[in-house]
Amino acid sequence: MYSYKDLFDIRSNVGAKLTEYIKAKEITKSKLCQDAGISRPTLDKILNGTIGSMVNYERHIEKIFDSLNITPDILFGKTTIKRNNIRALRKLQNEKIDYIAECTGISENRLRAIEAGEEPTLAELRDLAALLNTNTLFLTGENVFDAQVSLLNYFFEHEDSDDLGYNSGFWGHVGILPVGSKLYHWFPITGNVRNQIYDDIDSLEYLIIPCMNNKLLFLNMANIKQIRLLDEACDEPVDANWDSDVDFGEIPPVIYEALEDYDRSDDDSNIDDTMSPKFRELIKRFLEMKKWDEDDIWDLWKLVLHYRDGEESHFDIDLDRSYSLLTDIDIIYSFKEDECIDHWFWIENMESEEICINIDQIAMMELPLVQVERAICKMRKEEE
Repeated sequence: MYSYKDLFDIRSNVGAKLTEYIKAKEITKSKLCQDAGISRPTLDKILNGTIGSMVNYERHIEKIFDSLNITPDILFGKTTIKRNNIRALRKLQNEKIDYIAECTGISENRLRAIEAGEEPTLAELRDLAALLNTNTLFLTGENVFDAQVSLLNYFFEHEDSDDLGYNSGFWGHVGILPVGSKLYHWFPITGNVRNQIYDDIDSLEYLIIPCMNNKLLFLNMANIKQIRLLDEACDEPVDANWDSDVDFGEIPPVIYEALEDYDRSDDDSNIDDTMSPKFRELIKRFLEMKKWDEDDIWDLWKLVLHYRDGEESHFDIDLDRSYSLLTDIDIIYSFKEDECIDHWFWIENMESEEICINIDQIAMMELPLVQVERAICKMRKEEE
């Protein structure tokens, strides 16, 4: 069922299974390294699921399986294993499994089973996402956009070739100055997003920028006057209307993801499957800290259009019915292609009103990141 090439995409699960296997067989890591002819750091990366090179992974994982005289199908029992990033992210944050178990109330055996590919409940996923400072789509490997982890970059164990870790934490802020405006708009971003801006700014007419305060930016570069990038050590700019209340990416994305459920949690008879008491209390503390009421929460999900003439519009967008916009965002971000993007796109608001917007008149759009990502995942599955 499985080839060695298949294992790279589920390398975190493979690492968890291998760890269980060698422990059950009482094989030491030193003995395994000697028999397989690989170094201890390489073995640790494979067991932790943090190795970033597919070529190196396939070469070394084959040596390990050969030395153990097993096949991938033997290891997994010929079952289909769903990929997840839980073990890899836990290791990159240097968190021990007993600490995770203590904080979440999920037993160590259950955590090991989840890390190895067993299906978690939504409540378990949200508890893990909150503790690991990310969202559930990233933990399950279904994320569309780059990982958002609400930690400073230097809290990670640095893995140069790893796409989960170091640069997925808070790097600093991006300031956007639209044509027709004298005001910058400031947003917190990861290190990977900062690098993405540098890579794409000369090659694309439109930029998609995921931010750490649950904002997804759609920039029409023809209508952007200036972009500023400030890392977390920079002084506040005195000439760019710095907002002292700007977010620093401190809220785990799973909080934004679960706010809709929190509003009706008291009446939800299946609350244990969607949100644990600990997680519900965590959301309550964040809402108190931010002083958000129901209107503030509703505003988090709005589409904000910044026009080239300096005007703004706010819409209660129905993302599940705004396929034109979702498709454009997916194509631009995932494939780095924007030549085929239409100059008009359709959205639908919560009152089922269809609105057609001229993209040439737009400088920037702000959308709710987690909700857009979830809608794109749903759209992809429907297309499949």
